[in-house]
Amino acid sequence: MRQGYDVICAATCGNYGAALSLACSLSGLKCVIHIPERFHSKRIKDMEDVGAAVNYVDRDYEGTLTKTNLNRRERLKEELDLMRELPEIRLPEYTEEDKRVSSFGTIRVKKIAYSVPSQLKNCKVRVRVYEDKIRIYTGIKHLLTLKKKTGTGYCVDYRHVIKTLQRKPGAFANCQYKDQLFPQAIFNDAYEYLTIKYGERVGDKEYLAVLNFAAMEGEDKVADILREILAKKEQLTSDIIKSKLNLPMQIPTVNISRPKFSIYDSLLTSWRPSC
Repeated sequence: MRQGYDVICAATCGNYGAALSLACSLSGLKCVIHIPERFHSKRIKDMEDVGAAVNYVDRDYEGTLTKTNLNRRERLKEELDLMRELPEIRLPEYTEEDKRVSSFGTIRVKKIAYSVPSQLKNCKVRVRVYEDKIRIYTGIKHLLTLKKKTGTGYCVDYRHVIKTLQRKPGAFANCQYKDQLFPQAIFNDAYEYLTIKYGERVGDKEYLAVLNFAAMEGEDKVADILREILAKKEQLTSDIIKSKLNLPMQIPTVNISRPKFSIYDSLLTSWRPSC
């Protein structure tokens, strides 16, 4: 893929061919498998199921390779002449970039905007970009690891943005990454119920409160409560979710110091009756 090839050819009919066909399918490459026509294997169907083109030839494996490469000898010779020995030094596993977190709590890496914890807004971070992941650091301290995406757009964790959305719930309706704020299908069902029942404005606020409970108390726990409520067709509000979570009441600690009576005595002695 990195060298610009879009087709991979091989002469095989076993596990290697099935694995190669699957890898090409996942990578968006075309796969052509050459097989001697007298050879039969159940793996051939596996290859065709993932999109590989199977070409039967009237030769054995050596003959198949020879025929396949007839029209590629000149190009193969050009490539072999240009090939060099691999360096003894191990190539780096990642590239490193310095980024500043935006006021929206995102960093942009390879045309994708990734969300990070809101406390990092406007801070500088160091980003290590691997083949399949992104690791974020402040100095030498590792903060979090994100799964790398391809293409363009957003990669948002609702836990990173829920507090901001609760402060500005009106932004939820037209949010560009709104589809990523439903961590499970049941949350989408709950949102539809709330907007139909209470209207979009109130429904958005109620859903964001439910999503905040998922971030703070556990996504699966809240999802189970939502399933139970919707299955029984009971009333759904964020207060009901809160009550079913059995959250302990937070009672503030009030410290009252013991009064000093000497203060009152001083008031009495300092008072003088007017004549």
